[in-house]
Amino acid sequence: MTRLRIRYAKTEALRYTSNLDVQRVWERMLRRARLPLTYSQGFHPQPKLNLACPLPLGITSQAEVIDVWLDEDCAPEDVFQRLHRTAAPGIDIQGIDCVAMEETSIQNRIVAARYQAQILVDLTPSELVARVKNFLEQPSILRERRGKIYD
Repeated sequence: MTRLRIRYAKTEALRYTSNLDVQRVWERMLRRARLPLTYSQGFHPQPKLNLACPLPLGITSQAEVIDVWLDEDCAPEDVFQRLHRTAAPGIDIQGIDCVAMEETSIQNRIVAARYQAQILVDLTPSELVARVKNFLEQPSILRERRGKIYD
């Protein structure tokens, strides 16, 4: 059995695709690449995949990670070529590494994330700083969703 860690980018084509659907995209890509996936045991076996951190809907990323378990040993270069041929629009595979089976899960290894926001309003840097400062000084920030108010 082999455990591979795949680094990839989730680009514009998958921007509005939920995390669960991204996992399904990966399942289909791996099946199309005819990789010997390891499946869970039980009544309804699922491929053994582990996505690092779910992204909110509407967010793209240049540094996503997924762990994939295979029943047979496969060279990362071979897997990269096979996945590159079957990659879905919106998935840009950046690299693949073998990972020790006993290594901790990727969710436990992620310690930080860096975000970049795109400002769609024409503001000077001083105006932007003032607005952010004002926002952070608010004692409470209320928003409404589906008729319910959240702080």
